[in-house]
Amino acid sequence: MYIKALKQNIFFFRNYHSEKYQQPVNLSIVWFDDRNIAFHAPEACLGGVGVNILDKKVIKADINGSEHLIIELIVDFNGMKQLVLYYFDVDGEITTSQYAIRWVVLARRLKFKRTSAAFIRLMTPIESGSNETDAINKLISFLNAFQTELPSYIYIPTM
Repeated sequence: MYIKALKQNIFFFRNYHSEKYQQPVNLSIVWFDDRNIAFHAPEACLGGVGVNILDKKVIKADINGSEHLIIELIVDFNGMKQLVLYYFDVDGEITTSQYAIRWVVLARRLKFKRTSAAFIRLMTPIESGSNETDAINKLISFLNAFQTELPSYIYIPTM
């Protein structure tokens, strides 16, 4: 029922565990083709499941040798502090702006080219005895590990 409400047929939610870290990394990817771009920021829906946003900022992240702006949230989920990083990827263009997504899609459609976009969110508890920097480093390390494989799964061929 909830999946149908999202009106998306391509999404991915999974927890990843590592011997290096006590807590998992949750990876969420929601893919949209250019006929149905319906993004919203996680802040819009996290509150609906009892998550309180404690802090929000834009940070610079080194993603496989390129610096990108992404959103960082510190949230309280049932008394547990968690770090959330998210961004939008439009055929390799990483952005934090939902408006930028729509402009890129429009520009490509005007050239009769197809495009796709994805919402990518990483989330991990801030482990007891550690700080937010440790959680950021964990998520950025994870992000760099999977980012090189992402294009083959989320981009559609352009005409």
